[in-house]
Amino acid sequence: MFSAEQKDKFLDSWGLGAVDLSLFREIFGNTPFFSAGGFDDKNSWDAVEGYDGLLYGRYFISNPDLPKRLREGLPLTPYDRSRFYGPFEDNSIGYTDYPAWNGERPKRKDSPVQETS
Repeated sequence: MFSAEQKDKFLDSWGLGAVDLSLFREIFGNTPFFSAGGFDDKNSWDAVEGYDGLLYGRYFISNPDLPKRLREGLPLTPYDRSRFYGPFEDNSIGYTDYPAWNGERPKRKDSPVQETS
């Protein structure tokens, strides 16, 4: 996953720094365009310009109330990538046990939380 600067540098290296969706919109008309990967509470609002929607995966696992958090500017709970794939003896730990926002940043005691973006 690239930061915005890494992504821009990569696209520039291929001569694609100025490419946007306008050409594709001419070809595909009203077909919705979605983008996925690397979006979080810090970069979503800038990225939504030009797309019909942004897709989230990992942050929906650790933030069952993700739309509310994004809308209200609340911090996101980091996900624990080590718990994404199993099998595990208890499949719910680190997958379905993340709490909704309660006014303070949730802390997980049962597994090491790794914040990645």
